[in-house]
Amino acid sequence: MSRKGTEIPIYVTTENDVALWEEGGSTGKSGFAVIVANSNGTKKKPVLIKETGNLSNGKHALLKVGTSDIVALANYVSHNEAFLITLYRISKIDRDSKTAVLSEFLKIQKENVSNEAFMEQYFEVVEAAKRKSSTVYCKSPTYIAD
Repeated sequence: MSRKGTEIPIYVTTENDVALWEEGGSTGKSGFAVIVANSNGTKKKPVLIKETGNLSNGKHALLKVGTSDIVALANYVSHNEAFLITLYRISKIDRDSKTAVLSEFLKIQKENVSNEAFMEQYFEVVEAAKRKSSTVYCKSPTYIAD
């Protein structure tokens, strides 16, 4: 991660809202996930749920975001059940360049992620990242509000 933070692309909706996609899944050998949550770790209501096209390990739910919201990036390797999950806060949104700057605040790297390894407030976010990144050919959202 650079000193300025990690930049990721954002999506600007037709209503001019800033949004990120919940996306990911596993091929069976490895996987990834992007989970988006409110600043307190709770689920966000989707703007759009993708239901057609190639859904396998792709984009599943579009969620409005703002500064301080949480983004969990996860990587999974099946042969040893290893996860690398990094939690970020959105620290800046640049509509002109269509990017969000993320500030890392928690990294979890071990074979078995236990409840003691991270703040209880973000337990559900981390579990969702684990679940999505290890779901073979994931085709639906994992962490969204009804």
